[in-house]
Amino acid sequence: MRANFSDLFTSLEQITEIITSGGRRFEALMIAGRSISADSLHLFKVESSPKGSYSIEPVCEWRSEASDVIRVGNGRVESGEIYSLKKTIEARLPGNTSEITENSMTIDYSAGQCRLILVCGADSKSREWKEEEKRFLKLVLCSILLEARGRITEDHHEDCELALQERLLRSDELLKNFEGNVLDILAVADQRLIFKYVSPSVLSTMEYSPEELLGTNALNLVEKNDVERVIAESKALFREKRHGSFRYRARTKSGQVIWMETAVSPLFEGENIASWTMSSREVTDEMKLQAELKARDSMMLFMNDLYVLVLSGDNLQEAASKIANRAYEEKGVVGCRITFSEEEPFDLEVSRGDTEVFPTNVRTDERVFGKLISNHFFVDNLIVEGKESRYVCIALESNDEIVGTFESLTERVTGLTEESIDLYRLVGTTISLSLSKIKNLVITKRNHITSESLRKATEAITRDLNMRTVIESIVEGLRQVIPFYSAAVELVDGDELLIVGGSWPGRDCFVGTRFTMEEGSPGFDVVKNKLIVLAADAQKKYPQFNKPDFFFIKSWMGVPLIIEDEPIGMIAVDSEEAEAFKIRHLEALKAFADIAAIGINNARLHEEVRELSIRDYLTGIYNRRGLFELGEREIEKSKRYGTDMGLIMFDIDNFKKLNDNLGHLAGDFVLKRVAQICNRILRAADIFGRYGGDEFIVLLPMTDAQRTEEAALRICHSLEESEIVFNGTPIDVKASLGTASLEGHENELEDMIKRADRNLYTSKWRGGNRVTGGPGNG
Repeated sequence: MRANFSDLFTSLEQITEIITSGGRRFEALMIAGRSISADSLHLFKVESSPKGSYSIEPVCEWRSEASDVIRVGNGRVESGEIYSLKKTIEARLPGNTSEITENSMTIDYSAGQCRLILVCGADSKSREWKEEEKRFLKLVLCSILLEARGRITEDHHEDCELALQERLLRSDELLKNFEGNVLDILAVADQRLIFKYVSPSVLSTMEYSPEELLGTNALNLVEKNDVERVIAESKALFREKRHGSFRYRARTKSGQVIWMETAVSPLFEGENIASWTMSSREVTDEMKLQAELKARDSMMLFMNDLYVLVLSGDNLQEAASKIANRAYEEKGVVGCRITFSEEEPFDLEVSRGDTEVFPTNVRTDERVFGKLISNHFFVDNLIVEGKESRYVCIALESNDEIVGTFESLTERVTGLTEESIDLYRLVGTTISLSLSKIKNLVITKRNHITSESLRKATEAITRDLNMRTVIESIVEGLRQVIPFYSAAVELVDGDELLIVGGSWPGRDCFVGTRFTMEEGSPGFDVVKNKLIVLAADAQKKYPQFNKPDFFFIKSWMGVPLIIEDEPIGMIAVDSEEAEAFKIRHLEALKAFADIAAIGINNARLHEEVRELSIRDYLTGIYNRRGLFELGEREIEKSKRYGTDMGLIMFDIDNFKKLNDNLGHLAGDFVLKRVAQICNRILRAADIFGRYGGDEFIVLLPMTDAQRTEEAALRICHSLEESEIVFNGTPIDVKASLGTASLEGHENELEDMIKRADRNLYTSKWRGGNRVTGGPGNG
């Protein structure tokens, strides 16, 4: 009842402020309706004539679900409900129409010649209308009539104002009398939570007088650890425009921390919240009692939740994080931390909340660790920021060995009983079993993934002897078991390491990059010394990783590729994070390196055999098969990217006569020298081969007709100017050349060879030692 009366009084103040400030007077009806939780309000104006007749005109209506008051006068068609209400009022005139029924309350108020009738409706028939609500609505009507000065005589206007002031003073006096006896703290705060009113009862609870708190922010009384939560809950109430309550720790004037519960309700101006009413009480003893009663229940619920949480995790880190998150959700928990042995002793750590205030580091504190070994439990009471707190450390065991710890810091609200200690130990056992189970599952799953990846990689390298696909299979298999950023396969090439494949997401390809193997380099350690290397801080171990191209490398692993006890290269992976790799990752890399060495060596042998099959045995350049295999590929590229391509075909003038006069050995010698001369002047991208006998073909990618002719002229002049001597006999070597360019025919390579061959014979018919073709002649 106290809160309701205070709300009505505050609402009346708000209504008076709106009307006296020149605002929309009928907006006061919406505030009034909401204040008494009515479902509808209908306002009617009654006018009497000198002959004693009455006319009733509807003025406005409001419904609880509406956001504003609706004007219904000025000729607007009346609804059935308004029409029915008019007829009911007319039947009771000219007498007093004020009455209360089971689902409505009618208020009749007159001032001079003005008479207003307000019908307040409720959907529920069980609604009980209070006398305070009736008086409140009469005051609202009085306020509305006072504002309509043009319709009220001056004398009556003054009478109404005096009546209103008298009612307000009487209400204020009643409120003050009530405040003196109430134990709860009553307050009104504006939208920014600045106190506008505080009841005297605040002195006995918070030790502040009301005058000390007026104009201050309500959040100043909240303990700082709870401020963020209270702000979040207050914002939710403001956003949803509803009433609510929450509990929090507050600090009294003398610095004592107590628990408070506050219920808040919004007061509206139109659709916006203008202020809040608050009712607060101390609940410290209740909170302590609840904490003691809930401790056992929450621990049991916590342990029941653990198995569900842990089994939903994919790895030990995730499982431990879920346990820490769940523990931190418990009321009163300031911070918690879990350490566990994942691969090395206590190498896994997750925490939530404030762990900086923990009184010890278990892994380095021999005294505490000794207590854990003997007692499996350690507790310490301490003061944190002026509050009593309890630090608990529980040993996590597996096979009678401590494999981790569970630490928590909580608000100390009760004593520590033997039953509580047993529950703590039970929590430790549950966490130990949960993490050990997930660890075993992860190890089993990890071993399965590694085995399956190795099996697939082995199948791939035995099925395909292509070097590129072998390396791709190895890298893809590694990706399943090692969290690397980039990977590289490097093979020994003389005194250097040459990158022949790998993976570099988001970066340029490093294939073709060479590294020296000087002492102190990764290549020297892994390849020269046949070492397996895990560099947790790669840039500290190897200065090469401080160069701009490799500065992203923070962790690095390398394993040699060995065939018959001889290193042929290495396989390396890296990460952008320091200490990203563990021993199991290095073991997996070694397993992949063993099969990678076999696959890469087989692919190299296959490449050598294949190279022999497309190379001319005499000159070392491509044979006819190689020309067609590589030529078709280059033509497809030219067509795909819309680039030019040229072809040169030539043979040696009078080569048959040379064979007849000097023998076939001399002819073979000349063919080899011609190949050597041409190789010196051709580009690396050009494809040069022996077409048959003394006929040669050169394919020139990305070369137009004019530059093709220029290249043919260079070959012609180089052969003419060369000095070729066989067994002391100088040999004059000249050639006839024909050129052709890409024209988009179906059998493009064969067509280009035919056109170049026709041009070649034109050169020979003209006397040889010349080039035929060029722009417009291909």
